[in-house]
Amino acid sequence: NILSGPGAFVEKCINALECFTVFSGAKAATLRVPVAETEGMKLVAQAGGCSASAPPVLSSGSLSSQVFKRSQLLVVNDYQKHPIANKSDQTGDFQSLILMPVKTGTGRAIGLVSVMSDELNYFTPERTRYFTALADGIGTLLENADLYQQMTDELEQRQQTEEALQESESRFLALAENTSDVMWELDASYCYTFCSPNIQAITGYEAPEVIGRTPFDFMPMAESARMREVFKGLAEQRDPFYLIEHTVNHKDGRQFVLECRGMPILNKAGCLVGFRGVDRDVTQRKLAEVSLQNASKLATLGELASEIAHELNNPLAAVMTFAHLLKSQDLPGGVGEDVEKIFTEAQRAARVVHNLLAFARRHEPEKRYVDLIAAVTRALSLKARDLSANNIEVRTQYESGLPKTMADEHQLTQVFLNIVTNADQTMTEHRGAGTLWIKGWREGDSLRFSFRDDGPGISPENIGKVFDPFFTTKEAGKGTGLGLSMCHRMVLAHGGKIWVESEEGAGTTFYVELPLEGPDGAETTEVKVAGAGKIKGRWILVVDDEEVFTDPLCRILSRGGHLVEVAKDGEEAWLAIGRKRYECILMDVRMPGVGGKELYRRIREKDQALAKRVIFATGDTLNPETQEFLESTGNPWLGKPFTVEELEGKIQECLTQQS
Repeated sequence: NILSGPGAFVEKCINALECFTVFSGAKAATLRVPVAETEGMKLVAQAGGCSASAPPVLSSGSLSSQVFKRSQLLVVNDYQKHPIANKSDQTGDFQSLILMPVKTGTGRAIGLVSVMSDELNYFTPERTRYFTALADGIGTLLENADLYQQMTDELEQRQQTEEALQESESRFLALAENTSDVMWELDASYCYTFCSPNIQAITGYEAPEVIGRTPFDFMPMAESARMREVFKGLAEQRDPFYLIEHTVNHKDGRQFVLECRGMPILNKAGCLVGFRGVDRDVTQRKLAEVSLQNASKLATLGELASEIAHELNNPLAAVMTFAHLLKSQDLPGGVGEDVEKIFTEAQRAARVVHNLLAFARRHEPEKRYVDLIAAVTRALSLKARDLSANNIEVRTQYESGLPKTMADEHQLTQVFLNIVTNADQTMTEHRGAGTLWIKGWREGDSLRFSFRDDGPGISPENIGKVFDPFFTTKEAGKGTGLGLSMCHRMVLAHGGKIWVESEEGAGTTFYVELPLEGPDGAETTEVKVAGAGKIKGRWILVVDDEEVFTDPLCRILSRGGHLVEVAKDGEEAWLAIGRKRYECILMDVRMPGVGGKELYRRIREKDQALAKRVIFATGDTLNPETQEFLESTGNPWLGKPFTVEELEGKIQECLTQQS
């Protein structure tokens, strides 16, 4: 009988089984050996958090007995639905099960290890290899115990047992050295007596340097006090513990978030002598969760901004149009100056809305022929209030005649805005003021921009990490470390380069270099259109439900020599189109009744040529559905509020194509 050996053998088996539960997170593990008389399986040892003990003996018809007879590994990742699972094999609720025959060095099966988990599909190939490696160690224990029964020399038997223990410990150490988790043991005073070598990754100290110190020595002060109380409670409860989250300081200043699980260690007398457990680094997972939460908030904010912008853009468009109409008249006294101020301030409000939409708009990368100085200017206007409040002076210097290039203006605005924001925060935290120098110039076949601040600079050990995802030197809650990594990705997607130069104590300079791209003659084409003689006397249909907007707009277009009619919704416009042929149609997208989308569909089905002469004018450009519709038509469109010059340019392009 294998149980007739020394009591130390069963204790070793329990210790080995604890490796399955403590270091892997499994629920429970058992070791059984065959019963020759009944061909059943007898329980030798068990470990884990089972609420009830496993059956002492399993019959010859049990699933465990069948697996032992076949001497083959069995993995069941949905035990409750297994077709031949005998629920009397195990007790307690669990979802996944692995049965591993324990073999001698000659391949003879001498026992069976079973491991249970609460999780479905728990036994991945990686975990299966881990468990079978430990099962081999238990096989060595069983084989040595069997040899012990056959030997009369107690000294020789003891030597065999010690060798088996050393082999098991070697395997455990090999596992500890090759897992990404940190395995550890503490004594009753919470000092490390063992830790795996990868503790250096989260603390910056090698394992020998950690022995004798407590985990609390590597935590922030408040966290250290909290975790001391947690472990005092664990010492009193003496139960296994799971997923205790805490923070650790690396010696280079970084912080890591860890999940801790383990169990108390008791001696034969039942006294607490320490703890054994494992720490898992979940820092990136936590940062990803924060990033997802922020993305969800931004999505909600984007939807809200879309509605607010639509409600603001229509009245702003009316104010700007009326102001333009008044400017063209001979006004008495200082009224003209007052109207000019109204127009200027309306344009200012329109730019604020436009910048908000340009930054928040969700769209796929879309390259157009753009002025990068305008993108930098837009980024600065978005930060203007913060820069002024933080006493940050901005000095710009751009090479004259800097050409345009093909780029996604919205993405590059985000890149420039992120760099400016980082400079603002760095200088403000350093001394509450500062200067930001921005330069733009042509460098061969590229455009290069530099952003230099007079902040504290970047340390040599951190400068190589600034573009790494999740790297940040800011306090928790003040940054996710994603901003510059996103800038790096966007610039590379444009075929460009972004890099940083810094000297600690002497400021930092970020460089963005983008290739000059674009079809030849793109700018010439614009000049030709602008310089062509104006086409007048054409019938134009304006479709919009905002009378306060259409009234001054029609008067302006009429003074420009066109024949203008108005329809307040899509149905009225459809009837007008049936009566008269229009050379150009200017329509809103969102209107009561028949909206712009439905009206455009009807026009396209009736007259493809007329459909191409539709110009959309909408204040709802942030709405994803509106964006998708506008892009699908291929027609020109204007985002409200727009200037009369922009409208006249679109109309002239439309009429020129018909000439």
